[in-house]
Amino acid sequence: MRMDKISVRFRGDILKSGFWIYVWKVTHEEKIYYYVGRTGDSSSVNAASPMSRWTTHIGNNKKGNTLKRHITSLGIN
Repeated sequence: MRMDKISVRFRGDILKSGFWIYVWKVTHEEKIYYYVGRTGDSSSVNAASPMSRWTTHIGNNKKGNTLKRHITSLGIN
């Protein structure tokens, strides 16, 4: 049975709410993809933490999982 390895490292300050810009680096079969995102939008004075946004990116909510949809469209499971 093959086990996939996922590695995540972060500093504790990404748990703070606020306006952030962040970059996802996705590697797959020797290809590298970058996704640039941000927390918050113009419709609210409040913004979530990057960790909150990141979990949305890979979740099942079709309105919030932009990264998941993009990598799926590239054939990455």
